[in-house]
Amino acid sequence: MLASGATGSISGIVLAGTGTHTIAPGGVGSIGSLSVGGLTTSGQAGNLTTINFDLGAGPAVSGIIINGDLLTLGSNGATIDPGTFLTFSTPTLNGDFRLIGDTAAAAWLVASRWPTFTLAVPPAVSPGRSAIPSIRDSLTL
Repeated sequence: MLASGATGSISGIVLAGTGTHTIAPGGVGSIGSLSVGGLTTSGQAGNLTTINFDLGAGPAVSGIIINGDLLTLGSNGATIDPGTFLTFSTPTLNGDFRLIGDTAAAAWLVASRWPTFTLAVPPAVSPGRSAIPSIRDSLTL
């Protein structure tokens, strides 16, 4: 597991390892931020990457809940394998959550054209694990 604590940073590229592994800004169950120079994940059986986000409790700022985990990508961007798992803490409210940032003023995120995805789960129910084809810096519940 790669967990940053309250705040952490790695200047280089974080590469998927062997065996199942989790990247968790702040740690699982703790809110924090993690900055990495770049990120490459794996969705392959036996080497599966899970990215865990603890969602903020709000209130929203300009329509986005910003007080949860944040993974910030550096200038090397990211390669997200389609089988990568995302896990989330149980949301306490519906809304858009900031999850992933970009040090280049969102230039990489915009250029990557990741679609926004919706996790249609009532706030009282834990979303658990979801394998999705891509992710973006916003999650709508």
